Amino acid sequence: VNTRRRNAGANEPGPGGFVRNISFNNIRGRVVSEPRQIADIPFPQSHRPGEYRQCIVLNCIGGGCIEGIVLSDVQVVYGGGGTVEEAQREVPEVAGEYFEIGTPPAYGLYARNVRGLTLSNVRFEVNQPDLRPAVLLDHAVDVAVNSFGADGNPQAASVLRFIATRDVLLTAARVLTPAAVFLQIEDAVSQGIIVDGGDLSKASKLLALEAGATADAAKLRI
Repeated sequence: VNTRRRNAGANEPGPGGFVRNISFNNIRGRVVSEPRQIADIPFPQSHRPGEYRQCIVLNCIGGGCIEGIVLSDVQVVYGGGGTVEEAQREVPEVAGEYFEIGTPPAYGLYARNVRGLTLSNVRFEVNQPDLRPAVLLDHAVDVAVNSFGADGNPQAASVLRFIATRDVLLTAARVLTPAAVFLQIEDAVSQGIIVDGGDLSKASKLLALEAGATADAAKLRI
């Protein structure tokens, strides 16, 4: 979901409209990492860079936010293959077709400017090693994550990456494969993040603080 919202109050849509209160339930999927030529198409196919190694994207720009999105009972196996450069790239301020933002810096879920996001019984895996985090939350507020599992990678910075994100509760999370760090938090704005229970034993380190994030940003109850 890519959307733009400008000059709007807390409950009023801006000129670009709004996205609010949508549930995605009971989804199973396998994602092909690289575009392929379809055998029965007689002409060569071209693919934009943003069609490579995509993920679930919630992307709002222009001073608004996407609100009240629920992902429930979702299990996706991605192709993988993401690089360090892709994990660190800045996503352009574009709201349009999904491929216009380029390859996202997460392999499972990238969410920017979201409020009231819920993940329940969500599982992300990869067929090939991927150096992007499974989930990247960028300027997210009021997030609930329950019974979440994701593949990690010892060469990736973290399984989860939160940038300027507040008021998050993670319960019963699982790291499915070895990882360097479970959660990386960035920016001093990040606060009120609670990790409660779960099996994170495959992560060598539970928490990393970067880009001004403070030690009181997160509470770990493991």
